[in-house]
Amino acid sequence: MGRQCRLDREPDNAFADFWRRVAQHLAGASNVLFGLMNEPHEQSGQQWANSAEAAILTIRSVGAKQEILVPNTYWDSGMHWDSSEIPRLSLQQLRTR
Repeated sequence: MGRQCRLDREPDNAFADFWRRVAQHLAGASNVLFGLMNEPHEQSGQQWANSAEAAILTIRSVGAKQEILVPNTYWDSGMHWDSSEIPRLSLQQLRTR
């Protein structure tokens, strides 16, 4: 049995390494999309943004082109989408890296 992933306790490189292994295995599967995490909530908005960016860049670096679902932090609550504590990732910047 697996264990809970706690991004407030795990380094970003461990999270990115998990996604590297998954993306390498599934890179050619056209019927797959990647969902980074279900309702992240223990880490700050900035911590989650850093972890998500590390995972996205790693997924793309192995050639996986599938859609990536990136939830908001705080249990993916829409109440916090306007919060100044939630960093805004520039998807355009991620696409051009």
